[in-house]
Amino acid sequence: MKINKKTVVWFAVIVVFGWSIILGVYITSKYYQLQINLSGSMYKKVWITHLGDANVKCEDFVVIKFHDYRMKNPTEYELVVKQIGGVGGDEIIVKNWVGYAEDVKKPNKTTWMYILPEGAYPTYDTLSGYHFTPLTTKNMIIPTGYYFLHGQQHPSFDSRYKEFGLINKNQILGKTYPLF
Repeated sequence: MKINKKTVVWFAVIVVFGWSIILGVYITSKYYQLQINLSGSMYKKVWITHLGDANVKCEDFVVIKFHDYRMKNPTEYELVVKQIGGVGGDEIIVKNWVGYAEDVKKPNKTTWMYILPEGAYPTYDTLSGYHFTPLTTKNMIIPTGYYFLHGQQHPSFDSRYKEFGLINKNQILGKTYPLF
């Protein structure tokens, strides 16, 4: 059987191309990861995360390792996408404020408004049928190394509530960017 020179060249191209894709996927997956956020708290559902990138500031999006208080195993966590609304040293100004969430089938009363340099965030009396405790009812300074995180859509389970709390920098998996 005679081997055609053109066939050998095409075979070599396919092998090199295949290994390049495998190597590219390996290297990319070491530093980047796709995240899917199925909660209703964010407008976008698919995100690309730069793993280990903890150089974050207000308005950046992050993926965090979040241990929900309802989880039975203390080492268990879920990956959650949120936006940074405050960093260590920022003051959370608390105002007693009564209002109702918009675009909600059942009116959801708010009792506290948290005002930070990047925005105002109302707390809600219930979220998805659960009653959560407001993070604070008095002004407070965010400690160094901690972040106030929030969702983009309200109501959202986030740093406004003690059960979620402020997030430590060690919980940040990386900075993330919305894809679609």
